[in-house]
Amino acid sequence: MNMSRISPLAVGLAFLSTVGVVSSAAAQGNVDGQKYDKGAIVTVQGCVVEGEGKDTYVFTGVKEWPVANSPMGIYGPRHYWFDMGPHDFTSFIGQTIQLKGPITELKESEIEREPGGWHDGSSVAIELPGRDVHTTPGNAGVGLQHRPDRMDVKITLLKLKVEELIVVLKTCLGERPKP
Repeated sequence: MNMSRISPLAVGLAFLSTVGVVSSAAAQGNVDGQKYDKGAIVTVQGCVVEGEGKDTYVFTGVKEWPVANSPMGIYGPRHYWFDMGPHDFTSFIGQTIQLKGPITELKESEIEREPGGWHDGSSVAIELPGRDVHTTPGNAGVGLQHRPDRMDVKITLLKLKVEELIVVLKTCLGERPKP
């Protein structure tokens, strides 16, 4: 099965968002078109780790289907936030799960760096409707390629209504949870 690599995903309460790595792909824009428009059915897979705040989670090592040509959406890197219904991520911490459903909303959002910079124990805030998720830059997919003076990164936030949840592995092989 062919998969594309997007970077991590963040969750606030019942919401989950993925963070794509910003790179020279930013210049490409939304080359995937309708694959990620409202109504499209997508599947995302990754490892669930805890965010810095109570009842927040980050999805790391994310792969998505359909296979993408670029991590970019309309406003910037694609990120997901999940309408989980009755599901709770607590029981999935440290596991690799797969979520599938339709995109029900698409909006502009951002990732902001917290005081202290992007690296060395600093944190970033991924802005979700109603609540920010705080995590390490590594878990958010924000690495050294970013300028330290840049305060925020625009993202494309896709709301996914989770209709299917599958535990793929009871572990997160190759993934490192937040320190």
